[in-house]
Amino acid sequence: MTGRAAPGTSDLPHDGSGHRAQLADARFRLANGTTSRRLTLNGPAADPEWAAKQAEALPHYESDIDRPPAAVEALYREFENYIARFLYGRRDLAVLDVGCGIGATLPPYAGLFDPGRSTVGNAYVGLDPFAGAAVRAYPFVQGRLEDLPGAIEPAFDVFLFATSLDHIRSLEDTAAAVRKLARPGAHAIFWVGLRDSALLGRTLGATHLQPLFADLEPIAFLGRWLKLALYDLPRHYAYFYRQNRRLRHGRPLDRLHFHYFTSRTVDRALRPFGEVIDRFAPPGSADLFATVRLPA
Repeated sequence: MTGRAAPGTSDLPHDGSGHRAQLADARFRLANGTTSRRLTLNGPAADPEWAAKQAEALPHYESDIDRPPAAVEALYREFENYIARFLYGRRDLAVLDVGCGIGATLPPYAGLFDPGRSTVGNAYVGLDPFAGAAVRAYPFVQGRLEDLPGAIEPAFDVFLFATSLDHIRSLEDTAAAVRKLARPGAHAIFWVGLRDSALLGRTLGATHLQPLFADLEPIAFLGRWLKLALYDLPRHYAYFYRQNRRLRHGRPLDRLHFHYFTSRTVDRALRPFGEVIDRFAPPGSADLFATVRLPA
């Protein structure tokens, strides 16, 4: 990963005369007639809290980019299948991936947009506040989504938010930017992590119960059972209890996110974008995939 830059502190992608770039053939056509596969946005200076959270999250992105955990890889495949189901039979769509990450290649869930695999002409554009790789295999916008409507004409049919919605300060401002960038009939597809204790507990239960029964020799089984009952379960209960108290009182759970979604609150978070027309909960996870139809 090379070329880090502070979010929102680079050159305008147009000449400042009010002209906006256009997306054409997976390239940006600028006001001066030139084309580029990369735009940088010069929006208002990021507020300190937003910048601090992004800087805090960056090491996590860097550590997972090459070897994500197996459970995350499985969710990548699930999300790619979910996107593919929505795109089935649709042609010549322009897709904006909000929070595409810092890698040089397509994100793991976006392989269906590889020109070598696709014959339907759907164009993929990534957006992220961090410059990331100096050269990317796809058109890329460095900056914040809220600053993009002033730099490019409405151009997109599909907006992807793959675990990025909770990193955005204002859901209302983001939804307004999406509407300004959308073509008629556009949709947004979300992958949202949920903080429900029951969902997280189910995942933890599978993690602990599988090794518990791996060896049924009585003494070994009893030792593992006692560890689960006297150490693991009380520890997880204390964690969930603290989390639920923080959620009830609107207090942050960590230093990385602005929002924390649950099964009860996720609809309220998606409502500013439009009408939820489809949802899917990957089995065994605490995640939700949802498709929203943007207002006409």
